[in-house]
Formats: sequence, structure tokens, C-alpha cells
Amino acid sequence: MAKIILIIAFLLIVVIGTVACITRSSVDDGISTSDNFAGLRMEAISGTVGPAQADFIVHNPSDYRMIYGEAFAIEKWTGEVWENAELVAEASFLLIGYRLDSRETEIVTRRWDGFYGMLVPGVYRLVKEFSEDNPNIPWEQRRSIVLSAPFEVTAPQEESNAATDGWIFDIETLGFALQGTQSENIMLVSEVEVSQIAIAFSLENRSRVGYFYGEDWRIARYVDGYWQLVQYLNNTRLIHDIAYTLEGRSLQQYNINWARVYGALEPGRYLFLQSYIPTDVELPQANPPREYVMFEFIIDEDTPWRLP
Repeated sequence: MAKIILIIAFLLIVVIGTVACITRSSVDDGISTSDNFAGLRMEAISGTVGPAQADFIVHNPSDYRMIYGEAFAIEKWTGEVWENAELVAEASFLLIGYRLDSRETEIVTRRWDGFYGMLVPGVYRLVKEFSEDNPNIPWEQRRSIVLSAPFEVTAPQEESNAATDGWIFDIETLGFALQGTQSENIMLVSEVEVSQIAIAFSLENRSRVGYFYGEDWRIARYVDGYWQLVQYLNNTRLIHDIAYTLEGRSLQQYNINWARVYGALEPGRYLFLQSYIPTDVELPQANPPREYVMFEFIIDEDTPWRLP
């Protein structure tokens, strides 16, 4: 059974850089041939692959307990070589680690449309790094291996137009994962103040349970009956890969400025979205349960440029 841990030692490590620095010569296709972790393998599960996500099975027959995070990369087969798939937004990942015990099998779901968009038909592979989980060895000295799992996208990409550009979601699927709920009984938002480039609000956690959260909040705009994720400036966004804690039964103040992320928002109806992971979760699978804080706000001609 996979166990979730907060990797404090990772706080000075940029996970994006870890994935980006993977060289193709260091990638083992599907099954580890390394003497260190013989037999460790990752494979796509048939029938789960789509343009936006897929399920993968990870099996660890070795004598070593492994650890892995949420970071991954997608590569596309050109017919001759593997190349990095094109990002539509800067990839960022919450600093959470998952343990894979010796002789354990886990199913991992990875959703990539927030980073790569909807994949067009073709052959791809998911690339992930796995490291030895041995607390007696300093992190920088632990052995690691990078695995890949090929998969084929056959479903046609949904048609889009200039207004939506494929970034269409209804309220049930908006966000970073299909798991999770929005619970007004657990999280209560109040004292919302909005400007064209920032938002301030109070968040009350009514649960006894604390939550981890990152800087991966998003903003969507209501367009033609759908919530559409607002595009980043230059299609990029840099996020600090760090986890914060919202204590149980606490009140926290937020002041978020999106000037460098979205610029000034045009008049319209918007939705703020942030996901939270319970601190006491013990997972039967690699995908943590989430609570979503979602609330609407309006930008109009009278909305000030900045908060007072």
C-alpha cells in the first residue's frame, strides 16, 4: 500500500528541472534492467489511455522500497526518435512523495492536459523517476532510475475554436484531477476582495484535519456556457514547488497577485480554483484524495486595477 509523505528535503529542489534534465540515454523503456532495481517496471494499462490522461501500473519486485513523486514528462515518437512533447503551460508539481514497498504493485493515474493540452493521435511515452527510499542514506547519495511507459493515443482530439481553444471544462471536471470534491462544509471562503490583477480572501478550515496545498491555483472564465481555463501569458507559468500547510480548524488569509501569470483580467465572470490534500491521508493508490476550494468572482468596468 502506497504511503504519502511530505518530502521536506525536496524543498530546495526544483522538480521540473529534475524531469527536464532526464536524458534519453538514461531512460529504461518499461522494465528496469539495472542491477540495482531489477524488474521494476511501469506500463500503460490498456483501455485507460485517452488524449488527456491514462492509468499506469508500477510493479516493484525488487528487495528495495522505492519512492516517487508527481513529476513526469511526456515524449512523442517521431518515427525515428523520441522528442519532448510540446508544453502549452509550464509544468509544476506538488512536492509529495509516494512509497512503493518491495514486491508491491500500484496503479498510478496521470493527467497531462493541463501541461501538454489534449494529445493528438500518435505514440507517446510517460517518463518518471524512481529513487531508493532508504532513510539511512543521504538523499543525494540514494540510487535512482528513470522509467518510461509507451502508450498510443488513438481517440481524435476534440474539435475546438478560437474562443475555447480546447480548454473547455464543465464544473464537474474543472481542475487538475477528476478525483476530489468541493465541500462547503469543510472550507468556507469569506471577505473576498478583487482587483484586475489580484484577489484577497479568508479561508476557514472547519475540519479537524489539516491540508497540504501548493501554488498551483488556477482561474477559469465563463464562456458560452462553459468554464474555460484562462491562458497564461506567453503560455508559461513558473511555480515554486513547495507545499504549505493549512492547519485543522484554522482561519487563513490569502492575497494572490496574478499580474505576471495572467496580466489584467478583462471584464467577465471568473472562477478561482485551488486543490488541497489531507495531511492524514494513507493511500490505497498513488492519487491523493483532494478537496477543492472554488468560488466565483466578477470583473467589471468598475473593478479597481489593484487592491487597496
